[in-house]
Amino acid sequence: HIMATVSFYDELSSCHYPAKGGCLTASGKIAKYGMVATNLYPFGTKIKIEGLGVFTVEDRISKRFNNRIDVWLGMGKEANVKAKNLGIKKLNVEIL
Repeated sequence: HIMATVSFYDELSSCHYPAKGGCLTASGKIAKYGMVATNLYPFGTKIKIEGLGVFTVEDRISKRFNNRIDVWLGMGKEANVKAKNLGIKKLNVEIL
């Protein structure tokens, strides 16, 4: 386990590549719940985040947040509000 900084993103706060049906991730896939953005691990890496569940690395994050894991929350205003409310947390992360 490692202690990691975990944040949350959505289409309104961080969709740099809009695509039909959603946001295109750095791996070329459409963003969906269960994905995370991070520069810490290669695409396809499965990680378990304390209290949140299991996620797959499918996107990258700005280099200024190099040591962060950003969890995709979805599309629309509800996801944007949820992302803002969840903020940034220090959580245990396990590579599976």
